[in-house]
Amino acid sequence: MDKKKIIGLIAAVLVLGLLIGAYFIIKNIPKENEDEITEVEEEIIVVDDSTNPVTGVTYGSDLGTGNFSNTTGYWVSPAESDLPLNQELVQQIADAFVKVTAKRDITGQGDESAYGFDAPTLSISVMTKSGHRQYIIGAKNELSGGYYLKYNNSIYVVDSTLVDACSYSLVDVIAAGSLETIDTSAITSVTVNGEEVPNKEGYSNIGIINVKDYQDKESYGFDGSESKVVVTYTSTAPATDENGSTSVQTTEQTYSFSYAVKDEMTYVMLPDDPCIYNASGTDALFTVEEETEAETEAA
Repeated sequence: MDKKKIIGLIAAVLVLGLLIGAYFIIKNIPKENEDEITEVEEEIIVVDDSTNPVTGVTYGSDLGTGNFSNTTGYWVSPAESDLPLNQELVQQIADAFVKVTAKRDITGQGDESAYGFDAPTLSISVMTKSGHRQYIIGAKNELSGGYYLKYNNSIYVVDSTLVDACSYSLVDVIAAGSLETIDTSAITSVTVNGEEVPNKEGYSNIGIINVKDYQDKESYGFDGSESKVVVTYTSTAPATDENGSTSVQTTEQTYSFSYAVKDEMTYVMLPDDPCIYNASGTDALFTVEEETEAETEAA
């Protein structure tokens, strides 16, 4: 056999070997990962129950823990029913379960233990007027960005919609309160712990940032050593006397709240509100006094 034929034969064997190797690599790709290499065009309906409102959602994981119920047209947390909740935000959580869709149905494909259901990312219980639904979110598919979902003994690959919806804790959905809006020109005095401060206009610079907590007040400095702010102001309103004559009546009113500074952070508690808020601007009450002292020292 001449040299050219030998070289041709060797090249043919190498090409055949490569083709066989590629065949076995493709053949042995796990079916549960096929969504990582193929595009999915069809949307799979897992649940579509738009005529049956969600009345309760409970979930728990490291991402968030929530327990919300709506049997009277108003969302509450049963364990903390006095806390006002952001109704729109909790409704968004519930709406995520009205229609649940999947990218793939992989029931019966591969070893179920590989999907992370033994240590789930999320366990979700949904109540409707017609009954109860249980969802288990398993491991995340890092390549596709999706998650494995177990529902009614079927297994699906879904996007992050349900995980995102259940990432809120109770603190995240509390409806934040606010300081009373008072016209600066109507403020007659501001006191902190009974002592009048020089910059009454500084009240308007105090701002609520967000809810920090609703428990363990002592950890945020509300242990009896917090500062109490009292704002005294005037308000006007029309008044009618017994003869039917109308006049403008001026009354003096007060508004109070407390604040504490802990680890260089400022926290505020509002009247008749159990929440602790991150806040800013309380230093503005004392700005004039500090400037005056500086001017005195300079003089």
